[in-house]
Amino acid sequence: MVKRDERGAGGAADSALYLEPREYEKRRWGLIHFLSSSDGRVVNSVLSAFTWVWLFFSDRWELWWGSRKESGQVAIFGSKVSVVIPTYNREELLFSRALPSVLAQSYENIEVLVVSHGSDDGTDERVAALSREDNRVRLVRIDRTSLGYPNKAEYHWLAGPVRPINAGLKRACGRWIARIDDDDEWYSDHLAKLVKLADEEQLDFVSSSYEVIDGKNNRVVSPVGSPAIGGVQTWVYRAKLKGIRANINCWRKKWNRVNDIDLQTRFVGLKLRFGSLRDVTVRIRPRDGESHTGSAAYLEKSSEIEAKYGISGL
Repeated sequence: MVKRDERGAGGAADSALYLEPREYEKRRWGLIHFLSSSDGRVVNSVLSAFTWVWLFFSDRWELWWGSRKESGQVAIFGSKVSVVIPTYNREELLFSRALPSVLAQSYENIEVLVVSHGSDDGTDERVAALSREDNRVRLVRIDRTSLGYPNKAEYHWLAGPVRPINAGLKRACGRWIARIDDDDEWYSDHLAKLVKLADEEQLDFVSSSYEVIDGKNNRVVSPVGSPAIGGVQTWVYRAKLKGIRANINCWRKKWNRVNDIDLQTRFVGLKLRFGSLRDVTVRIRPRDGESHTGSAAYLEKSSEIEAKYGISGL
């Protein structure tokens, strides 16, 4: 409740407005909650600006340092490719889509880093068993005690893979880096085509087209932009770039909020040598029980997504 100050001795003091202690505390904590909440524009703007400045300098440092380490050990066709697959409680999808397509590559010199973000559905045990049979496969476990973003379907889409991706990059040993989600599939010549292009033209980053098979609007999505860049599932790049990590604060931004678009934009800012193929080398399909791919699939079943992937707090 707002009251007039009657403690002063007349004049302006009498007409001053003040808040009773309870009301003041209520509003003060309300402001603090707003500034620290997921929807607080102030904190998001401040953290986005700070993160941008930090990444601007750290990305350039990592590129310089990665180039130094690569000196004399330049990646060529035939060098090992580290394939990073982030996953969480999608055992059947992982073993029916991404993993078989990666292990079936005609390009043989690979390591496959399956990064489990706190899975408890049997994924870890099954990947561990596979790694004992196939030494190309490695299981990387990270905990799920915090997400780094609010439990909203949109934010799971924007930033969900960031922490497992970064954990995989940290442990990658190959001269090339490749990315694929657990529910996508590579054609058997995907790596061979992309690594060959990068090697022959001395490129830092290459990508290709992918096809979307959803039964309604089947289509091919080709690399776009300047430079032309394809979907994240098609990326292959030199390991000197692996220190340039995905941004956990991407969801706080006002534009380019998806983690891979954020990273792509930063790569472009580093003036790398880019190349792309029009060839289709990746297939994307809706998950079982869903009719869409990408962000539409998350928003289509937002409550289910939040119940399945969420934890309390950030």
